[in-house]
Amino acid sequence: MNARRRFLLPVGVVVIGGAAFAAGCGGGVDVSQTVKDTTPGSTAPAATATRPSVSVGGTSGGPEKESRGVASQVVPSIDEVPKGMKVNVPESFALNLGTFSSSYLFTSNQEGETKANAWKIVDGYQVVYEPDGLAADLLRGRYYVQAEAYLFQTIDGAKDAYAFMDKFYLSRPAAQQMPTKQLGNQSNAYKLVSGTVGTSDQISAYYRMLVRRGNAVYVVQINGADKFVNVDQARDIAVIMDDRILGNRAAPVPTPIPTPSFGG
Repeated sequence: MNARRRFLLPVGVVVIGGAAFAAGCGGGVDVSQTVKDTTPGSTAPAATATRPSVSVGGTSGGPEKESRGVASQVVPSIDEVPKGMKVNVPESFALNLGTFSSSYLFTSNQEGETKANAWKIVDGYQVVYEPDGLAADLLRGRYYVQAEAYLFQTIDGAKDAYAFMDKFYLSRPAAQQMPTKQLGNQSNAYKLVSGTVGTSDQISAYYRMLVRRGNAVYVVQINGADKFVNVDQARDIAVIMDDRILGNRAAPVPTPIPTPSFGG
């Protein structure tokens, strides 16, 4: 699998955000056995009414904190996600210039390298958690989680990266902006529905939360059956990450242990 497709990861089947928000579906790990596409005129059910956000935790606004730690210590640990999940080890890794520049965010590696240099990214990490029962558990109310953390040399670099990502997510076909209480110095949330869960008639929904705190940008995406999930699951995990940046929550070494990244 090439680097660009590997990093797409849509949360649905061990494949989180990138695939869903980059092109509507596809990418990373093969999802053909767990998420099927729906096409106009098909008999697939319509998405359920979106439940409004009621998550109000975390710090809205506050200090423009400059973080000098490592991105791997910002993401949630296995103990901080719902029970019955496990780490998808192959899709959890520290980022280097090559993996970052081949991200779903960019149209080419050259664009990715140009942005990485302009934004002065210094570290990055992503972790994927999946239900023990994989897609079958989505029909029981569980969901996939992907968390990404990026640290930049300056706050201005993080602001530029945040603006780029926000525009990218909003421009995806069928993406919806989701009203939520602000988290961090800047935040936004999005929803996209794509296909169904496995061979069921349950719509597969993706929710993503984008947050900037100082020189850090973090992204959480969850994927589950539309009738069971909403943006709050993503926002609540983003609160954990923001609390780490602010020093309000311990920042343990994650599992799996990351590989060398930009400075390694």
